[in-house]
Formats: sequence, structure tokens, C-alpha cells
Amino acid sequence: MRFLQTSDWQLGFSPRQAGSLAGAFSKRRFAAVERLVELAERERVDLVMLVGDTFDGPDVDDEVVVRAVTLLDRLAPCPVYVLPGNHDPLGKGSVWNRASWKGVGDHVHLMAEAVELDGPDGIALYPCPVTQKVSRKDPTQWIPLRAPGDDRIRVGIAHGSLGLVPHSANFPIAADRRRRAGLDYLALGDWHGLKIGDGSGYSGTIEATSFSETDTGCVLLVEIDPESRAVDVDRGQVGDLLWLEVAGRISDESDVEDLEQRFGEHGRADSLVLRVRLEVDSSLSEKASARLAAVRADLQSGVFFLDWNAELQSPRLVSLPPGVITEVSEALDAMLAEKQPAAVFSAFANQDPAVVSEAQTLLRRLASESASSD
Repeated sequence: MRFLQTSDWQLGFSPRQAGSLAGAFSKRRFAAVERLVELAERERVDLVMLVGDTFDGPDVDDEVVVRAVTLLDRLAPCPVYVLPGNHDPLGKGSVWNRASWKGVGDHVHLMAEAVELDGPDGIALYPCPVTQKVSRKDPTQWIPLRAPGDDRIRVGIAHGSLGLVPHSANFPIAADRRRRAGLDYLALGDWHGLKIGDGSGYSGTIEATSFSETDTGCVLLVEIDPESRAVDVDRGQVGDLLWLEVAGRISDESDVEDLEQRFGEHGRADSLVLRVRLEVDSSLSEKASARLAAVRADLQSGVFFLDWNAELQSPRLVSLPPGVITEVSEALDAMLAEKQPAAVFSAFANQDPAVVSEAQTLLRRLASESASSD
């Protein structure tokens, strides 16, 4: 018995910061499903299990449902078992009640009840469908113990948090559920990263949904020997996007050069979802600033998605020479503090704070460069 396990497609999802690229993120998720279908066909699996969160929510566009149905129909005649998860739970207003979903092929089985199902080749399936978004009850507690003499392959299918303290997580699942119920394998969804161990596994999401998620973009190929009951789990890769966070401080041109090298280490630019958080010294030279701007421009045109934030830091404190320069700096400080500057500068008191701040930064930079040259 060999099957493909997947979960957390969350079709219809796009990151909050995606903006105009929301549609592009959605296309990437569908592309991952297409690769999943091709993998299932190549591996000639006996069945496919979709363990919750096929859709990102009950209010996804109907076009999303239609596209999902089209892809699932490509798997025919391979049986496909679909479990509702906490993002797409059963109930009033559920996506599963739409006419667009009900047009899916007969080879696709929505596991809408917590009852034993007869799968292909005599496998016994124990689905644990979700009917609400949040619960502190173990969805697997209904699974019956293996009866004496029952030599069938028994597989539990659940969406929740394995091994966590009851009532402390969403849909907590007892850590010993598989052994206690006499299951050969427990297929799990909800966790977005790959996790395999002790006869159970999370395949994770097909594409990451945040920068905090790791080991994403996977499916599991599970093989169970009917004689020995040995379970073999292999990883398949269907996701394509790489989410990466980069942070640091830019003080001089060498820092910009180091930043360029870090970006150059990732060759998959068109699949890179990149978040950059920089602290930029206000004393950064014009040459280094221009180079940093060029780095951003190159990334903007090359990566799949860029979230860039470079905050200008307070200028390094230097001793300003006495005279007009010091007087100007004090006037700028007063204006930034929304105080009245000295009378000679009163004509500029209503300047835009952003302009005043830029003037102060420039003044400090010139003083810093002057001090360095001395």
C-alpha cells in the first residue's frame, strides 16, 4: 500500500503584504498542486490523502474552487480522500456545500463523518473531520481500538496538534494515539513544516505562508508493508518559493558589499520571497548610499517579491565646530522638537519635519566626514 499524503494547500491565500502580487502568490500555490498531481502520476500511488485546509477559508472565490476541482479530477481514477480542516471546516456556509465543489469526480471522497471507511485494497481509514475553526478537543479520540484478529492496514487521518498538552492547543492530539488505537500510520495536517516520526507524519504546506515557516513545500510518499507492517516515508518536493529574511546594519561600503554577496548566494532569484530590514547609518557616504540603492533596484527587478525597509539611524555624535554650523544644528533640533528656533531662523520654523530631519542628517554627515579627514 503506497499513498501520497499532502495538506494545507490553503488555496486562495495570499500574504498581507502581497499587494498587487496577490494573484501571483495564488498562481504559485496552484503550480505546486500541479507538480503534486504529476508526482502522484509518476509514482503510481494507490491513493492520495489531503489532510485538511485545502482552501484558505470558506469565502474563497469560486474560481479557486473550480481550479482545485479541475486539478483533483486529473488524478482520476486514483482515489482521493479529502479531510476538512480548521480553515475550511464543515458546517453552514462551508465551501464543501458549493455546487462548484460538488461537481468533482467520483474518485474524490470528502471525509465528512468520523466513521471507518473502506479504502482500496482493504485499507481501513479513520478520518477526523473538523467542523469548527477552534477546538480544545482531541479530534482522534473517537478512533476505535484494533479488534482482535483485525489484520488490515489501519490509517488515521487528522488535522491538529500532535503531542501537545490537552486544552493548550488547537485540536490537540494525544501523543500516543497511534499506538493506543492500533494504527499503522497517522497522517496529520495543520503544522506547516515537514515532521516525520514514530509512525506519524506532517507533510506541511505546499508553499510557505510566512517567514517563520521551515521545511515547507513538501508531500509525503508513505508505503506500508501489509505483512511486516513496516512503514517507509519519503519526502517529495512540490513547492518552489523560498522565503528569506535578511537583517543588518549598514555603516560603510564594505557592509553594502557583504549584503550583495549574501543575496548572491541564493541562485533562485525569481522564486525568492525576500524581507530586508536594515539599519543605515546617517553618516553613510554618498557612494555607499548609491550602491545600496542599486542593490535594492536589482532585487526589485529580479526577485519574486521584495519587502525592503532601510531605516536611517541617528547620526553619530560628533563635536560640531563653533559658529554658524552649531547654531544651525541647534535650530534644526528645536524645529524637530516642535520648539521655536532662534529668531534668525524663525522664517523656517514651519518647514516639513522630513525636510528638517534630512537637513540635520546632511549637516551631521558633513561634520563627520570633516572630522574623519582631520
